[in-house]
Amino acid sequence: MITIKQIKAARALLEWTQEDLARSSGLSLPTLANIERGSTVPRQDTLQKIQTAFEDANIEFLEPMGVQLAAERLQVKVWSGRESAIKLWQDLMREFSDMRGGDVLFCGVNERQWSDKYPKELKPYIQKMVSFKANYRLLLCEGDNFIIGNPTQYRQISKELFAQNPYCIYRKKIALITWGPPQRIILIENQTIAETFRLQFEASWLNGKTVKNPTYE
Repeated sequence: MITIKQIKAARALLEWTQEDLARSSGLSLPTLANIERGSTVPRQDTLQKIQTAFEDANIEFLEPMGVQLAAERLQVKVWSGRESAIKLWQDLMREFSDMRGGDVLFCGVNERQWSDKYPKELKPYIQKMVSFKANYRLLLCEGDNFIIGNPTQYRQISKELFAQNPYCIYRKKIALITWGPPQRIILIENQTIAETFRLQFEASWLNGKTVKNPTYE
């Protein structure tokens, strides 16, 4: 587990204040101040939250007491078949189980298609993600009024901008989805690639229209 010296060194590398670390880790400022002063012995789960916050910011911890900026990670996984969506949902739940919340951005959504294909699995997954404080925003094609969630989570975009192959952005990852056959999901973990797609999503969201007459059946 990381040490107090590593916490201070990691903050220095990122030019973070204690307030920055508190915001990223979900811990209180007094808790972090006491840890860095050595006036309290932190629990392992507290140190894990701090370490996760730094690692999400591209910090790498070295044994026994080293700290450095990590080289940009590029990892690719490919899942095929009906189980590919289940594996994507499992990865999302793992990422958000730390209860720090955050955005899940979905472009190219046809929720009737998802609902028809995963009638038993979809609702429990959504409920779990809500409990993990995930903030979903989804882009639909113009004319598609079928939604599952709150209408404020959706925008409709033109057919020209609508992505025929859906993609999902969360944390440092982007999942590219093809319905096939065969159905396939390509999961890419890379900060730069995820950020590129995130900017594209945000531009479409700003130009999108609200769903005025949503249907749920």
